[in-house]
Amino acid sequence: MSRLIDKNISIYEALRNIETGKYVMPAFQRQYVWSMAQIEKL
Repeated sequence: MSRLIDKNISIYEALRNIETGKYVMPAFQRQYVWSMAQIEKL
């Protein structure tokens, strides 16, 4: 069974962990749904 360990870190530490590869950020941005014409109208 997994255990959740609550360890507070600073934003700086989190960014360093991403930069060094300790944390991996997933690509969770969805693809565009609107056409360019719809975006321009908005």
